[in-house]
Amino acid sequence: KLINLADAECFKAVQKGVLALRERFDWDGVNLAELYFESLYGPSDPQRFTPMNETVRRKFEQEAGFDPLELFRRDGPRHWERDRGAWRRFVDYRAGLAHRLQAQWIEALREWRPDLDLVLTHIDDRYDARMREFLGADAAAVLPLLDRFPFTFAIEDPATTWHLGPERYTEIARRYAALTPHRDRLAVDINIVERYQDVYPTKKQTGTELFQLLQFAGRAFTRVLLYFEHSIAKADYELLAAASSAVTRAQLRGDGLHVEASAASGVRWPG
Repeated sequence: KLINLADAECFKAVQKGVLALRERFDWDGVNLAELYFESLYGPSDPQRFTPMNETVRRKFEQEAGFDPLELFRRDGPRHWERDRGAWRRFVDYRAGLAHRLQAQWIEALREWRPDLDLVLTHIDDRYDARMREFLGADAAAVLPLLDRFPFTFAIEDPATTWHLGPERYTEIARRYAALTPHRDRLAVDINIVERYQDVYPTKKQTGTELFQLLQFAGRAFTRVLLYFEHSIAKADYELLAAASSAVTRAQLRGDGLHVEASAASGVRWPG
């Protein structure tokens, strides 16, 4: 369920629940995932657009001088299609709010157990630049936190790009490399799920398409994450490791196997 973390009482309730959960198990890490807002369709789908609760509206009005609800009144002078300056002001406020929440939780989790592996899963807004406007996600604002806290920044493909080819991972890596010197802490998250686009030959990534996604991602990033719920085909499992390997050349010679790779790789070798 969505909850208003900008409200102090709601934040305390969530914090209490998280603190209780952390004591129940011997965790080896935390994935702070998708801490921003709805929706993938931005202001064109007002019913799903968040945050529009009273707390956020009141705080924004104190800063900007108008209620952000006015941005969605079609006949009003500040409708988002009519007053782009007013809309841009709320977009920036919303992205700033998401960033403050992310920094707040990263700091809290690091103070709790600095030894735990920490991953921040963050939707891409560099390849699909609409995501900052639509979701409040701003990677360029978050990445400087790597200077203060050790964590992995996992870039998630937005669903809007799932129908595109594997070459996108090379380009995504290039765009993020320009934003941080901590490139060894950049990872990519691949969702293996049915896609809403008209894609052929399969709605879900499988076979050659899946292997190519892993291959390009493995070459572009030091860490590749897979998100799936019983959605990877059984026939694909045995080849996943080989597909994700960053090996560029492997050749049998008289004295053994010679391998060229841009990252550590393993070999199944009898004897």
